[in-house]
Amino acid sequence: WAPRVADMILSIQGANGSGKSTVARGLLEGFVLEPVAEPGESLPYAQTFRTEAGPGVILGRYTNPHGGGCDHIRWSMDRFFSYIKEQARLGYDVIFEGLVVQHGAVRILDLQRSGFLVSVVALATPAEVCIASVVRRREAKGIFKDPPPLASTESEIKGISRRLEKFRAAKIPVYHVTREEAVAKAKEALQWNW
Repeated sequence: WAPRVADMILSIQGANGSGKSTVARGLLEGFVLEPVAEPGESLPYAQTFRTEAGPGVILGRYTNPHGGGCDHIRWSMDRFFSYIKEQARLGYDVIFEGLVVQHGAVRILDLQRSGFLVSVVALATPAEVCIASVVRRREAKGIFKDPPPLASTESEIKGISRRLEKFRAAKIPVYHVTREEAVAKAKEALQWNW
């Protein structure tokens, strides 16, 4: 195991139902998580943990096996990305995912331009698999409604592909992988080499 040059920021991207929260939970497996919540709030907005490389923080909630992520955080994008910068400056690896933050492509590019080491793991999950996952997640929560339209999910996947090209053009490492490959690639991106 070789020491790293700096702390890492990892964005996990993918369409609704692609497996972003599953990948995040896979990364956290085996770590003791400490919830971080705003004063007076019962839901955590982040969880901290320790790795052999040092401290880490993942934004979002991962106790529910049927979903998770950052989508429940009621922060402005400015606050969200300021928090990411603050934690990275404090020496934390920072991991985030969720549909809300995917729309922060410009802010992810700004993280990189500001000197932070940023990587992106993007899930190459077929639209039909995403839709089936969304339906299963809803049913597990007792929500029974029509599945998302295929055209909508396909459009979402195309939008993600366009963002990935912007990241690659800015020299941000992008790993476009299957669900099965994602945890290993995320660990590689974070330089968790133990």
